[in-house]
Amino acid sequence: MTAAKALMKSGTSSLPVSVSAVAAGFGIKLVDYNAFVQAYELSKDELYGKISYGGFSLIAEGRYVCVLNSGLCGQSRRKWTAAHEVGHVLCGHVNGTDPVTHEQEREADRFAAELLAPLTVLHFCGVSSVLEIERLCGISRQAASARFNELSVLRRTDESRFTNAIRNGEAPPESIFLQTEENRELFRWFSPFITSYITRRSAHDGYGKYLEMKSRERMAI
Repeated sequence: MTAAKALMKSGTSSLPVSVSAVAAGFGIKLVDYNAFVQAYELSKDELYGKISYGGFSLIAEGRYVCVLNSGLCGQSRRKWTAAHEVGHVLCGHVNGTDPVTHEQEREADRFAAELLAPLTVLHFCGVSSVLEIERLCGISRQAASARFNELSVLRRTDESRFTNAIRNGEAPPESIFLQTEENRELFRWFSPFITSYITRRSAHDGYGKYLEMKSRERMAI
């Protein structure tokens, strides 16, 4: 399953994304390391050494479970790890037998990036900086920088396609952000939020400071 489909099927239509709500929408249980080690009489050192420091996913009692380390420094890191583990489940990587491969780890990272900071939504919201993505999506500066770079590349490609079409006397092409049916569906799904965001952004002279204040508020994963 793609991140876009996961957002829509879980009923998520605004940023920042609640990974807990997405997980709940698919019946995935999020469990803290402390609860897991108590339930299975393990030590955290065993988990860190044999499995993972940040988090892992498994099937327990017929249900998908994502086990997360709340001790990770930084809320944005915990949020990303939760999205990454949910990605493993929804991408079909967790089957109870086979270990996760390096390619599946990369796929889960791509899932997390698109779940937490969907490029189509960011583009039409008119985001213009790494800092804006960081604050709007509740992700780390590093993750926000990577998403802004991807967004900038797509925007330049979009602009180049449009300019070339006009130069050649052709009809302007459809935006690269709306080329697939899935992206068009995601745009329609998030349209109320996008409209609201643009309105608040243009009406609020200190919107950057407002976002900074909101980003400092503690929120659930």
